[in-house]
Amino acid sequence: MKTLNLIHGSDDWHKIRGKFRPASEAPAMMGASKYVKRQELIHQKATGEKREVDAWTQKIFDRGHEIEAATLPIAEALIGAELFPVTCVSDDEYLLATMDGLTMDGRIGWECKSWNKDKLADVKAGRCPETDYWQIVQQLAVTGAEKILYMLSDGEKTESLWIEPNDQDILRLREGWLQFDQDVAAYAPPEDRSDVEWINAAYDYLAAKKAADSASEALEQAKARLLQLASGPVTRGAGVSVRHQTRSGSVDWKKVQQDFDIPVNQYRKPGTDYYVVEVQKNEQD
Repeated sequence: MKTLNLIHGSDDWHKIRGKFRPASEAPAMMGASKYVKRQELIHQKATGEKREVDAWTQKIFDRGHEIEAATLPIAEALIGAELFPVTCVSDDEYLLATMDGLTMDGRIGWECKSWNKDKLADVKAGRCPETDYWQIVQQLAVTGAEKILYMLSDGEKTESLWIEPNDQDILRLREGWLQFDQDVAAYAPPEDRSDVEWINAAYDYLAAKKAADSASEALEQAKARLLQLASGPVTRGAGVSVRHQTRSGSVDWKKVQQDFDIPVNQYRKPGTDYYVVEVQKNEQD
């Protein structure tokens, strides 16, 4: 690990981040972020364009910094050592991580996230939210820390769990970045179409999707009414039945891999190419 003498959020910090692969972008790179799509990140890196930070988003960021400052003493008490914010790169200068806190000996790190009910459910279940997991993996890979305290906080109440390095996931992370670099190098800008044939096909799709979404909503509403009216193991009438069933939970393969260090990549099926049709935000209305 190499430490960089930078102030978090400064102009120099932003410039340096652009030269490396920051941990905060790892979830998007791995296709796990709820906030930035992988293709959007590829577009940003290939073109140099950046998502604008509006006043509302900046307010969220500012609130996050306030929560982090208020929660720092709680984290230090739990860890039993003083924490220092640090920006660092891996020894090969390939990956970058900005730590909310790292102990002086570099053995323990801390990552603070704003209180979120969905993330809270994951943490209480003993797992790191997927949308943050790869950021933690990269922090562990860069710092070489023994563990990181992942903490949710609103500035007063907190919920946390410890995350330790997983060699297989660190390998997957690095492989992911290598593939991402290739995808950025091969990036081709979108082809804009305005010919009649394309426009007609696009309008047909939008109309069909709107009808399908409306039908899906109506179906869910009707289903909810039936569930409210149903009683007992099976309720039926007018050609419709409601049956109570129990399904066993799915296997959490990520947890299996973490607990038993199983190299699941050797069982991974070959990737496939496919097309995704998306509705642009300004075309939804």
